[in-house]
This record gives sequence, C-alpha cells and structure tokens, in this order.
Amino acid sequence: MKKITAKKPSDTKSRLIQAAYELFLKHGYHGTSMREIAARAALSVAAAYNHFKNKDELFIAVLRQYHPYTRILPALADVKGDTVEDFLRQGARRMIQVLGQKPGFLRLMLIEIVEFDSRHMPDLFSEVIPSLLEFAQSVTKRKGSLRPFPLPVLVRSFTGLFVSYYISEILVWKYLPKSMQTDCLDDFVEIYLHGVLAPAPTGAK
Repeated sequence: MKKITAKKPSDTKSRLIQAAYELFLKHGYHGTSMREIAARAALSVAAAYNHFKNKDELFIAVLRQYHPYTRILPALADVKGDTVEDFLRQGARRMIQVLGQKPGFLRLMLIEIVEFDSRHMPDLFSEVIPSLLEFAQSVTKRKGSLRPFPLPVLVRSFTGLFVSYYISEILVWKYLPKSMQTDCLDDFVEIYLHGVLAPAPTGAK
C-alpha cells in the first residue's frame, strides 16, 4: 500500500501548527485566537500571518498533520496476514493501537464535526481515499471468501466499526463497573467478520 507522506513544513510553520493543535484541543477552534497561537509558538502575530493567511488555513494544516487517518493508514500499510481473517484482526488491533497513542485524535475529529459541520473533510478525504481503497484491495488479495460488497463499503464498515469501538472505550466503557471492563476488541472483530446471528441449527428451515 502506498504510504501517505505529508510535505514537511518549515520549522516556523511546524511551531505554529503544533501550537495551534495544542490550543484547539484545549479551547476549541472558536475559543482560540491567532494571537494566542503566535504567542504559544513564540512568534509575533505578523509572523504567523506570513505563513497562514487566516486561522482557517492554519486549522486545515493541523487537520492534515494530525487527523487520525494520517496515522492510521501508514499503520495499516504494514499489516500482515495470509488470510482475510488474520489480516483484518491485525488491522483492527493496529488501528486501535494508533488511535490510543494520541488521545487528541478524537477531540480534533469532534472540532471538525461540531464547529465546522465537517466542512473540511471532502478535501482531506480526497487525499486519503486512494490509500483506503488500497487497504480494501489488500483484503481481497488474502485467502478467504468475501461477500461481494463494493470496496468503499468494505472500507467504510471496517473503519467505522473500529473508530466507534475506540470512541465507546473513551466515552462509555471505562465508566462501567470493573467487572464489565473486559477487552472486547476480538468480539468486535467477530461481529465484523461473522455478524451477530448464530448459525441456524442443522436441518432448520
């Protein structure tokens, strides 16, 4: 699978993007000013505007550098497995591992959804969709019989299920009684691969 490699920004741009990322996570997009971002990056406001014409352009740069898909897709590119089942099991665990390394991923996604109504996602996804489809094609090359779903559906269902797993871990699972806090990732994989319905008894109509 082709790996996503973003252009490396200049040192000053990197400082601005990092500062903006930290402040957006803490205060949200609308709760953060360019003046605050420049101050956190130890720059003047004029210097910040020399690199980004406005705060929205800076937010897009933050999305391109820190959105979960920029980390998930390279991780999925390294997944091994001879069979479809092994490949997807490893892919699910790798995705959750990457998401867990950066708790800010979820906040950044929510800022884009809540404050922007996902306005920037079409441009971002135009960059990542080829790699998502390559992952789906990698699945079809493994040993095992797949039902004839379109590749975009295969990708959407896989990423959607395991992103929702990660979100539910943060928002719900950790607040359940300790006795109920079990590692259920394998169960999610089972549901993805085989559904929730038990096989009908032999001979049943």
